[in-house]
Parts: sequence; structure tokens; C-alpha cells
Amino acid sequence: MTKKIGITFSSGFFGFFAHAGFLAAVRELGIKPVAYSGSSSGAILAAMAACKMTDERIREILFGLKKEDFWDPQPLSRLAIACLKLFRGYTGYLEGIKFLRLLRKAFPVQRIEQCSFPLAVVATNLTLMKEEVFTTGDIVSAIAASGAVPGLFKPVYINGCFFVDGGVINKAPVEALSKLTKVDRILVHFVDSGSFANTQNDFVRRRFSFWAIQRKSVDIGRYEAYKTQCRLVRSRGIEIVETKVQTPALGPSRLTGGPAAYRKAKKHALKTLSELDL
Repeated sequence: MTKKIGITFSSGFFGFFAHAGFLAAVRELGIKPVAYSGSSSGAILAAMAACKMTDERIREILFGLKKEDFWDPQPLSRLAIACLKLFRGYTGYLEGIKFLRLLRKAFPVQRIEQCSFPLAVVATNLTLMKEEVFTTGDIVSAIAASGAVPGLFKPVYINGCFFVDGGVINKAPVEALSKLTKVDRILVHFVDSGSFANTQNDFVRRRFSFWAIQRKSVDIGRYEAYKTQCRLVRSRGIEIVETKVQTPALGPSRLTGGPAAYRKAKKHALKTLSELDL
């Protein structure tokens, strides 16, 4: 009997290029997932996959992405006023309006229920202080909430609650996928947190070492929580197959490395997945 496969895309700063390469490899190998989940950048690719967006269309969107397409900082005058008020009420550097507009233009569906496959998008609910798993509702709002990096983007307001990045609370939502629909195996495309790329005690030699320590501490906590999730899901008889690849560091001003990250992730996934009994 054919095993039912689901795919989870992890969070990772601008990790959607690598995720897109992984998805292209999955399709090229003829693997037929039945459901998708994702956090932050992973939510974008999970949604693209769930609504059956073609690889050509995904590449068109991602490879053509420019900083000005989503970068909409508040005026300096407003920042100065916020400073005088000790930043009371100042919730983020970017308005997020351009990001919403970009997503609206990209997606062929308006609601998660209209996707061709079940989809779970994870965000952090600040108001109720918990993980929120979106499986219905406005697809763009859910993705924007999942990708609202704290401090960089303003929190996204949905139904009386404020939401920020899903990766804060759930690096790779395998449990959400296991509860979404019946699956026998979950493929996890995992983009490591940036702090994990350094040697064990490298943070003491870096500039702003205190910030590097804080960042690595949070990343360790998220990774340990992810491993606990995996143990719980495996205890229910669901197999988890994790794929990782190191790709170039990307960011708002380093988007030109995106295609290289895509190609490297695709090549690695083709080799890794072809060796498995899927």
C-alpha cells in the first residue's frame, strides 16, 4: 500500500529559496504529498505547494523578488516621534502593507480551504500567548502573520489578536501536519538557524557577543522543542524524514544569492530523496 506523505517546511530567514528547490526535487521524483505545513518562510512555500502553484511560477515570483517589493519602513519623522515617546506603541519597523500586496498578487486562491491540499500555517498568537495553527481562513493574512518577524514587521491583527512569526514558537510544525490529515510519513525540509552555522564557542569572538548569545539561546530552545515534537509524532507511528542543506546566507539586501540556494537545495534533495524508499 502506498504511504501517505506530508511535507513540513521549517522557518528560516529567507529560506523560501531553498524550500522551493526542495519542492522542485520532490515533484521531479514523482513524490505525491497529500498535505503541507510551514512556519514563517516555510509557510510561504507550504501555501504555494498546497495550491498547486507550478515550479515555473514559483521561480518567477522568487527569482524576480526585489527589496523594494516588500520593504516599506515608516517615515523617519514617525520614528523620531516614537523615540520621544520611548517607543510606546511602536510595534515594528516595516508597515507590512507591501508584503500583503505582494502575497495577494502571488496567490491564486483567497482562502486556505480553496487549496488543492490540506494546509497548516503556524503563527505566534501574542494576545492569547499560544501557538496558532491556521487551517482555514484568509490565506494571505495567515502567511503574513506567520512571517511577521518581531521588531522588523508590525504584528498582524486577525480577529482581535496580534500575531508574529510562527518560527518563534514552532520551527518546523510536524505535529500540526500530523493532526491535519492522515499521513504515514512526514518529509521535513529544515533550514538551520543562522547561529548554528558557527562553531561551538564562536559567539564570544563575534561583534555584539551579547546579542549572539541571546540569539543562539533562543535557537537552541526552538530546536529542542522541535525534537520533542518529532518524538511525539514518531510515537504515533508516523515516520519523519529530515533533509538539511547549508545554503548561502540571504536577507533583504542579499537576494541575488536566492537562485544559488534554490539550485543547491534541489540538487541535495534529489540525491537524498532518491536514496530513500518513498
